[in-house]
Amino acid sequence: MEKDKLKQERAELNSLIHQGVSFEVQDVEVQCKSYFFGLKRKKVLVPITRKFIIEEPTLGTLDRLSAEWLEMAIDEEELKGDDSIVQAKKMTQRHALRFARVVALAVMGSSYMIPTIGKGNVVRYIQVGTVESIQSVAPSGSERRKA
Repeated sequence: MEKDKLKQERAELNSLIHQGVSFEVQDVEVQCKSYFFGLKRKKVLVPITRKFIIEEPTLGTLDRLSAEWLEMAIDEEELKGDDSIVQAKKMTQRHALRFARVVALAVMGSSYMIPTIGKGNVVRYIQVGTVESIQSVAPSGSERRKA
């Protein structure tokens, strides 16, 4: 029985190292359709599926992930109580942004390239070192809703 668990764990680790873990997310892409001889344009939302792969993390990525996990402060005693569902929902709400950072760090690995618009509407890629600096470059959710 113990050998079976060890073999299964070894097989899972080997598949994670060699193949990685992939997941898909439904997203919407904005495309411009021109009509009336190109004088008028209409923005159309096209649903697309984006595929992401979490590959074997490097040591730097593991350090960044562990720093985020340490900040979560999950109390297991609260989760064992009578109102464990309520406490789990509160913890999820409290740490939702941190969970998103963990997934982003795992997907991106150690290379962060943020596309920004430069002079003359040329797209340039900025090398960013930390998640906090990514948040300072990328627009937040409230800024995206206003645009």
